[in-house]
Amino acid sequence: MGRNDISTTIKAIKGNMVVTAGAGTGKTTCLVEKVITLIGEAYIPVEKILAITFTKAAAAEMVERLRVEIGKRAKTEMGEVWKIALNDLERAQISTIHSLCARILRENPIEAGIDPDFKEEEETINILLTEEIWDAWAKENLWGGHEYDDDLVTLIKRFGTEGIKAIGMELSKRPDRIDDYLRYRVDGEAERKEFQKLLAKIRDELSGSDIEAKEEDLLYQKCIKTTEILAKNSLEEMADSLNGVDSRRVVGREENWASADTFTSVKEMFYQPGGVIDTLKELKPFLKQLEDDKIAETAVRVMSGFVRFIREERIGRGVLTFFDLIYEAKRLLQKNLEVRRRYQREFDYILVDEFQDTDPIQGDIILFLAEDGAKAERPEDVKVGGDRLFIVGDPKQSIFRFREAEIGVFYDVADKIKISGGEKQELANSYRSQKHLVEFHNALFSSYIGYEEERYAVDYDPLTPRIEDIPNIDGESAVDIVISNSTGGGLADEVREEEAEYIATRILDMVEGQAEGKIVRDKETKEPRAVKYGDIAILIRTMTSVSIYEEALKRENIPYIIVGGRGYYQRQEISDLINILSVVLDPTDKRALVGVLRSSVFGIDDETIYRLAEGDKLNYRVKAGDDRVEKAYKVLRHLHRIRGGRTLSGLLDEVFDRTEIMEINGFGTGGTQRVGNLTKIGKIAMELESAGPVTLTSFIHLLREFVESDPDEGEAVITEEVEDSVRIMTVHKAKGLEFPVVFLPNLGSKLKLDPRGGIYVDTTSKGTISGVNLKTKRKRLMSDLGYNMYLKERERQRNLAEERRIFYVATTRARDRLILLGKKDVPTDNLMKDIRGFLGVDEREWPKFRCRLVPLKKPEEGQKTAVKRKRQKMSDFTIGGGNTREIKEARDRERNRQEEYKRALDTALYGSVTGEAKDVSEAFRGVDSYVDGSFEGEGRGRMFAGGTGPMPPAGDVPLLVGSLLHAALEGIDFAEPPKGDGVKELVQRASISLQIGDDIRDEVASETVALVKKFLASDAAKEIASSEIIGSEVPVITSKGEKTLVGRIDLIYGRDGEIVVLDYKTDNVGAGSEKEAAEKYRSQMETYVKAVASAMGEKAEGRSIRGVVHFVRTGVTAPVFTMG
Repeated sequence: MGRNDISTTIKAIKGNMVVTAGAGTGKTTCLVEKVITLIGEAYIPVEKILAITFTKAAAAEMVERLRVEIGKRAKTEMGEVWKIALNDLERAQISTIHSLCARILRENPIEAGIDPDFKEEEETINILLTEEIWDAWAKENLWGGHEYDDDLVTLIKRFGTEGIKAIGMELSKRPDRIDDYLRYRVDGEAERKEFQKLLAKIRDELSGSDIEAKEEDLLYQKCIKTTEILAKNSLEEMADSLNGVDSRRVVGREENWASADTFTSVKEMFYQPGGVIDTLKELKPFLKQLEDDKIAETAVRVMSGFVRFIREERIGRGVLTFFDLIYEAKRLLQKNLEVRRRYQREFDYILVDEFQDTDPIQGDIILFLAEDGAKAERPEDVKVGGDRLFIVGDPKQSIFRFREAEIGVFYDVADKIKISGGEKQELANSYRSQKHLVEFHNALFSSYIGYEEERYAVDYDPLTPRIEDIPNIDGESAVDIVISNSTGGGLADEVREEEAEYIATRILDMVEGQAEGKIVRDKETKEPRAVKYGDIAILIRTMTSVSIYEEALKRENIPYIIVGGRGYYQRQEISDLINILSVVLDPTDKRALVGVLRSSVFGIDDETIYRLAEGDKLNYRVKAGDDRVEKAYKVLRHLHRIRGGRTLSGLLDEVFDRTEIMEINGFGTGGTQRVGNLTKIGKIAMELESAGPVTLTSFIHLLREFVESDPDEGEAVITEEVEDSVRIMTVHKAKGLEFPVVFLPNLGSKLKLDPRGGIYVDTTSKGTISGVNLKTKRKRLMSDLGYNMYLKERERQRNLAEERRIFYVATTRARDRLILLGKKDVPTDNLMKDIRGFLGVDEREWPKFRCRLVPLKKPEEGQKTAVKRKRQKMSDFTIGGGNTREIKEARDRERNRQEEYKRALDTALYGSVTGEAKDVSEAFRGVDSYVDGSFEGEGRGRMFAGGTGPMPPAGDVPLLVGSLLHAALEGIDFAEPPKGDGVKELVQRASISLQIGDDIRDEVASETVALVKKFLASDAAKEIASSEIIGSEVPVITSKGEKTLVGRIDLIYGRDGEIVVLDYKTDNVGAGSEKEAAEKYRSQMETYVKAVASAMGEKAEGRSIRGVVHFVRTGVTAPVFTMG
């Protein structure tokens, strides 16, 4: 196989070709240039070229790039061919495989037996349709008054009707595999006969004429007893006879036996590995496997009727899923040779992008179209034409098994290309990542993903870096391996929280502090520059725990965007909406009501909810006796009253209007995205209604199904994204993208390798074999009979191989800097353990692999990183009212108390309040999320700015001004403060990061600019400018009795033998009344001052600590509390 650059590869205009293109080697450019070559040198008309891409976006990008390249050539003297190509470009067959299949089916409706006006349904709509079809089938087969056949009775007893439904739904995803399973499944009866033969042989050996011994010998007695058991008529009788038999090892005595050799032989027969004892122990599990295998076969056979019913119903209704498109198109091309021949004539050349992510059915379609004449009855018999197929892919990036992609398809087609006389070429020059990153990839993955010859494994061929390194302050490392030294069995979420906090503070230092210098190369100028938020991506395996990373970024006011994928229906705003709809439908749904009341929509605290439950008022149809709750109940009563007279979409509009859920979710970082997600639910409802009336009950059921199944819905696409924002997305969503800086957290988590549900068909040296893994909510059934154990292990190996490829894809998204995070010394299988194993235990040797070890310390173990003025790092501490051990204990007390409270609340919901529960409630009462006065005056806005509490309500300009002021002042270097338009720009940036609504942003920003300018002109600002800045926006976690108090200090600075703890206030106070107004913050400032004294310890000795409040509107600083 050649290792060529793009220009060499595309020059070949004859012959089939498979091109393997590693990450960043210019795969898309290769495809575009190949099309240009076919037009300009092979003189193939553009409409005779078929190019298949993985996504519609990729197809659109290819068309646009072709338009540019062809347009350039059309302007030359020899441009006549190119002018024709440019005019015909709109007729070019550049599309996804699904679009191609849809076109084939529409053009051949009679041959396919499908209505040409069929609809292509998205997964969301399809689930509802499938539910409707299930109801129709179940009504006929499960819920009627007729008698069930024995097989159906067996399934109902084993799985229940919901379990049967789950099995039918699973099988319907791949109906093409049902016949293969039934054809190739292990024959249980044959296995039974083999086991019986083995037991008969043992029986004969134990009852032989040479077995002579005294009757009292214990080993001889065991022989006799075992022979009697093995003489039973059936395996079941033998298994029953084993009950109560002493399985302990008995030795016997040699002198009791007629022959010493026989004694030794019998003893070995019983006790050697795989001997009589081991074989008899396998009998009952074997019979259980036979039973499971029989039930699995019965389930597939019986539910295949439901699968056929689904297909017939969809086709009859003119509704096809993405799978239906490719399945029906393959059937058409396979069975109708004339149709196949017509499309072979239509396309002179076929190019396929991302071929490593092709599933077997898609691969069959490509083969039928590329065949040398329409002859083969089966895809495996296809002979590829000598000059018509060009596939591009990278087996190392095959990561879509959950969409049925199989890497073996790539190799199978590559083999057929080789047989046809075609070539294999490799693009080996990396134009994406810095040299040190490529060298790290080569060092790690050459041994990590290249192993035994299997169709699910891949070889790693090293890439040649073409991008030189940026000299950086950290030496030669472009990869940081950040390892937590946490010991013990920390919960998974706790480890993620620890890593998320590290990521947030590291990003803050990178961007605001520029602590790591110019470590990225600008894509346009190619020059080194400092990191921006928009350069950074946090890539995660799944969206399950995305909120942990969100919260960490929110706490530091870091702008971010979540790029859609799975996990959409687990978003908090969607969960809140589902709860609202549920309780509107059913006023007795107390769990949904609690969720609604506690949500950001109504913001009722847990203590109030507990009192409602205790007083039997957790029901919006009764008077609450609390003004805030009554306001919420009034809204819910109205929605419940009108629910029957509105369409689903009309009811949703009323929900959005009356609850103000849109406005509430619009505030803060990610607000635009949250509003978009809620709007998308409304659009889904309208799409469903377009097919017919939809009840609220069925819609809620559908949404809850989505929460369970997590379809690949993707978040709403927001066109007005803040470009300079950190991206959070799954690795799968990041495929094909690149980022200057990439964080990969949670590499210490256990890899999930168990087989997914469904049918498995595999071709091995033993022949073709099949198995099935049936999953329901209550039961799981995968027979371990015969080769099924082998199948299960192969599935685990396939999943492991893919996890390693997913990791490869993730690491190769980075252009300049890669940060890997994981826990040290985790015993389970995980990626971080693998990385450490392949790099070697001696971490001092890691620099030769272009990476370095960075210890991750918990806040209470070390120091919290933050940004200090003059681009210096803070003195790195989290302030607490005591030492770090006390802070941790306070956190633990609070966590335990809340868990106890939730248990008590759960009890109260069902009317069984105990004395203990009341005590818990009393203990919980008054636990503040902030110090005294936190929700008075400007307090709520202050919480917003600090990122630790609720957002200001929509349209509350004074609170938003307070929030924006704090955010703006946090970014000021007092030694070199901004002047003129600099203040306006500073405030504008802060307003974007806080996502203040467009309708009031100008008003809020204008007032904030005036206040910032007034503050910078004050005596306080001048004093700060000449002082030592100790910290800004410093988090406070301390305990006060049994309470845990959390807050943030605006500024701490030192001067003239004292330390000043300052808090900005935007209260409207009259001139001369500042001292009196400051008194209401005494408790807050006293807590802050004492916390600073405790945290600084010896550093504060001999210095007084003064807590002051600065009223920005009047420019007056009022002293409140002093120590020392």
